[in-house]
Amino acid sequence: GNLQIWDLPDCKLRVAKKVYPSGVAHLSISRDSLTIATTSFTGEVTIWDAAELTPKNKFVVAKQALQGIQFVAPNQIAIAAQDTSI
Repeated sequence: GNLQIWDLPDCKLRVAKKVYPSGVAHLSISRDSLTIATTSFTGEVTIWDAAELTPKNKFVVAKQALQGIQFVAPNQIAIAAQDTSI
C-alpha cells in the first residue's frame, strides 16, 4: 500500500511512499498534524513524520489485520484488533 501527501489547493503530489506490501489498513493523523500512524493488514504499526513520510517507529501488534488506530493524546495511540492476545 502507498501513503501520499498532497499540497492543496494546487493538487500536487508532494511525497509518496510504499509503506506495506499488504496495504494500508488504517491511518490516523495527530492533532498537531505532525505525525501519522498507520496499520497494515499483517499487524504492523508505523509512526511517521508527516512532513517527509519518514518512519519514526515501527512495531508489530498482532499477526492479523488491525481494525483501527487513533491518536488519543500526545504520544499515545489506541489500536483495535480482533486478536484477544494483544
